[in-house]
Amino acid sequence: MTSVPKLISALALLSLSGCAGYTFNTNLDADNFKEYYKAGEVQVYKDDSEAPKNHVVLGLVEGTSCQDNDDLPPSNEADARTDMRRAAADLNANGVISHTCIQQSSNSCLTETICYGQAIYSEYDDSDLPH
Repeated sequence: MTSVPKLISALALLSLSGCAGYTFNTNLDADNFKEYYKAGEVQVYKDDSEAPKNHVVLGLVEGTSCQDNDDLPPSNEADARTDMRRAAADLNANGVISHTCIQQSSNSCLTETICYGQAIYSEYDDSDLPH
C-alpha cells in the first residue's frame, strides 16, 4: 500500500511538470515601475529652513490633482504633491520645497488642487541629518 505523503509528492510532481511549457505574458515593464515610483525618491520640505543647507534650486515645479467627474473622489493635496514630486524627479531633483497648494474650479475639472514648489538637489552631509 502506498503511503499518503508519497502519493501527494507524486501528484505534485506530475502537476508541476504539466506547466513546464507554459509561457507568461504581461503588459508590465520596468519603465512603468520607474515612472510610478520616482516620486518616492524626492523628499518634500515645508519651507527653505527645513531643506538641506547645501541645496541647489533646479527650477519651479507644480503638481495637479483633478476630479474629472462625479464618480471620482475630489481632488486632494496628497495627489497634487505626489505629482509635484514626479515633476521634480524629472529635473533630477532629490527634494522639493513646497510653497503652496490651492484648490479651485476649472473648465476641465470639477475640483482641482495645484501645488507649487522648487525642485532642489542636495548632496547630503552629516550636518543635514537630524540629531
